[in-house]
Amino acid sequence: MSNLRFHWFLDSNGGRVVTFDGACVSAADATLAWRQEPVPGMYVESGSPGAIPVYLIWGEPVEAVRDRIAWVRRLSAGPGRAAPPRFGVRLDTIARDSRAEAQAVEARLTGAGPTLVGSHADIADLVEQYVDAGVEEFVLSGPSRVEEAYWFGEGVVPELTRRGLWPTPLSVGPAA
Repeated sequence: MSNLRFHWFLDSNGGRVVTFDGACVSAADATLAWRQEPVPGMYVESGSPGAIPVYLIWGEPVEAVRDRIAWVRRLSAGPGRAAPPRFGVRLDTIARDSRAEAQAVEARLTGAGPTLVGSHADIADLVEQYVDAGVEEFVLSGPSRVEEAYWFGEGVVPELTRRGLWPTPLSVGPAA
């Protein structure tokens, strides 16, 4: 991760070529072709809550997530401890125009991970429950990544935007 961050923060590494031989990752003559803005966060999944920017919880029910967040906040509250991290959750979604359509899609799939299933409003309700539990960041996908991204973007995002839970492109970015 440090090598990746190095590339991002040095303006796509200024065109410099890097060779890196780490414990888990190696790269020879590597450059970063483009730099995503904003730079994406780094997540630690359900690991040690100390000194991490986002504590990522693998899709658990809302009440379990609420309990986990409370536990991490208690651990972070001691003297000399770092401020508690932000919290995120990783979930799949299957959103359709109706709950019955979404459940039919789910029934055809096997091996799906923790999944939010329902109408666009149902999924927005569940996202809102996670937000109320303390979740600030979501890593969402679906069993069919492109198709589920379409359904989420076309149906759930407008509903979350109406509720004030999804910033519009005009509400984010540098101030004018």
